[in-house]
Amino acid sequence: MHSPSSASLSHVFELAGCSVVFLPSDPARTGRLAFWHPDGSSPPEGPGEPGTLTVAGPDALPYEVPARLLSVADGLPVLTRARAAAHASAAVAFWGAAGLLALQFAARGLL
Repeated sequence: MHSPSSASLSHVFELAGCSVVFLPSDPARTGRLAFWHPDGSSPPEGPGEPGTLTVAGPDALPYEVPARLLSVADGLPVLTRARAAAHASAAVAFWGAAGLLALQFAARGLL
């Protein structure tokens, strides 16, 4: 049985303001979520591990930003809670809604 996420409500609140991207992996279950700030500042401390992410800037050139990397198992509870925060980024709101919809499909046996 999976244990609950180690993310506290304060971590959820802080991560809600970040951008987030899914990092696929092989096998698929090892994919991760990367939370990062578009301005290049460090994401908040908390669950997961620090890392770097290469993103395209406003000038379309790639640059590296610090990121907080979470497994999908640890990141999904963060996203489903953070999606409704008033200051949630568009990416957090999208991935949180998509995660919640997937959980609803699974609960109804539709996957």
